[in-house]
Amino acid sequence: MDKRIKILIGILALGIILIGGFWIWNNYQPIEESEEQQVTIITDKTEYEQGEEIKITIKNNLEKGIYFHTSFIMPFSTIFLEGYKDGKWLDCDELNCNIYGLAFVAGDQSPYIKMKTATRLVPGDEFSFTTWWTVGEDLNFTVAEKYRFRLEYYSEKISKRTTWEEFRTLENAAYSNEFTIKEKEVDVTADWKTSFLSPKEAEQWKIGTTHTIEINQPVKDFYPFTHLTLNKPNGEEVGIISCKIGTREGESGKTIFNWDTKILLNYCGAGLKEKIKKIEQGTYMIAITKDVEERPIMASSELFSIVPE
Repeated sequence: MDKRIKILIGILALGIILIGGFWIWNNYQPIEESEEQQVTIITDKTEYEQGEEIKITIKNNLEKGIYFHTSFIMPFSTIFLEGYKDGKWLDCDELNCNIYGLAFVAGDQSPYIKMKTATRLVPGDEFSFTTWWTVGEDLNFTVAEKYRFRLEYYSEKISKRTTWEEFRTLENAAYSNEFTIKEKEVDVTADWKTSFLSPKEAEQWKIGTTHTIEINQPVKDFYPFTHLTLNKPNGEEVGIISCKIGTREGESGKTIFNWDTKILLNYCGAGLKEKIKKIEQGTYMIAITKDVEERPIMASSELFSIVPE
């Protein structure tokens, strides 16, 4: 073969190799992930049963350290539970999840104080922890279809001079996998024989006077989503008298509850805004109500009257 033809074939082959390599590099090079994708937050399961704790693992895949707070104590916590309902994700407080025992610490709420005890995670490291609250015992899980965690983290340490405006510009967010929560099945027909011994029919209780509400046996297996409520004769709920009257496993439970016949609660759980309301005179019954969306009455007293002082 002529030497010039060999050289020409070699040049063509080299050109084909270079063009093919450039095309592959241009179309298949790895896509760099955003910061949000490089911080991962994963739960140990995708389905939980009532009464379980949740183990969460946060991993920092960035090239710099991050700061966050996983206490679930407000206003310090930077991890939040979200629920999916009606086609959108909402914060748990918007859904009235009522994480029982969730603490709110008042006082100086500057960014520096908020992040003073934050966890620092160096590049490539991970941090695992278990929630101190349990699903279905400390969390009203019936208010959404599915759940996830939102982690707000910061790549810079917060100083005493950091303002809230500056603090918010430093915020990044990462989201966990989605998970669901199953209600523990309890046969309410087999052993549900709880009834009211007090109040009696046609009794008159004066507003502001302490009276005793008595049931014949403790409410078993329904902690915490069973409350004592005040209801109208037609079953309409007026307010909550006592929260979480159901027992945990192994607890003896209460059969007597004292009530000042004055104050009712709009809801159980954290927060005070619009939580308390005053009683009005009228004819009522006291009920054991399950804290789910339908608010089923599991047992009720006879009708009695609340009269002025």
